[in-house]
Amino acid sequence: MAYRIRRKFKPRTELRRVLVEQNQKALRLLQNWERDPADHIHRSRQSFKRIRACLWLLRPDHRYIYMVENRTYRDLARGLAYARDASAMVEAADLLASRVWEPGPRESLLMLRKSLAVQAEQELADALIGMESSVSAVLEELPALAARLERLPLQGITRRQLRAGARATLARAGRNYSRIKPAAAPEAYHDWRKHVKYAYYQTALMGELMPRWSARRRSTLRELAELLGQAQDLHVLDTLISAQPDALGIDLNWRRLRRLVHGTQRELQGQS
Repeated sequence: MAYRIRRKFKPRTELRRVLVEQNQKALRLLQNWERDPADHIHRSRQSFKRIRACLWLLRPDHRYIYMVENRTYRDLARGLAYARDASAMVEAADLLASRVWEPGPRESLLMLRKSLAVQAEQELADALIGMESSVSAVLEELPALAARLERLPLQGITRRQLRAGARATLARAGRNYSRIKPAAAPEAYHDWRKHVKYAYYQTALMGELMPRWSARRRSTLRELAELLGQAQDLHVLDTLISAQPDALGIDLNWRRLRRLVHGTQRELQGQS
């Protein structure tokens, strides 16, 4: 069924259904993860994020349930995480390549992108070597967690509380934005992006209970999450370029690309 809390059913019934369905979706993906390791692991982690977004609706009025279950699925997702630095830098290089046409810097950038693409493939291969035990550990937990979700004490949950939870998530994302300075560390943007994603998932969850609220914010939150992801990727690429300027050949090209990275970051931050 859809990742949506339907209006015609009781809130506790719908909340439980969504939680269990996302748990089962992750279970099915991980049971067949070797068919397409990167895709299945990525999508299973997305299911855990959707579960956490659902649990964030409970944060204001049912804090204990939120704290216990949110921590559980956060740890499951971390157990399936692996380094994606090279992949992130490939995406950042593609973004920059669409903005630079000077022959020298562009040639250096494309050479670097080619090297990073090879590195990304190796990065994924190395990560998957030790992934089987991590996947097995998560698979062992999911059936018991599904049973626990079925027993969660959700009897007192109301539509009004769910709406309040969605507004609180969005407000938290807004507070994170107000604290960020132009030169803030990448970690600050990562934390902001996390809350933006939860708010984005909740626009789908609350589509029937808060149709106007969800419709007005959905596309904006999706675009914002993408911008913040690009800003993070650019930071990783900038760190590499500054640490290994010789990899780009001519010093002038290195300096030009770094200026381009910083200019693009400022532009993205301005759009955010």
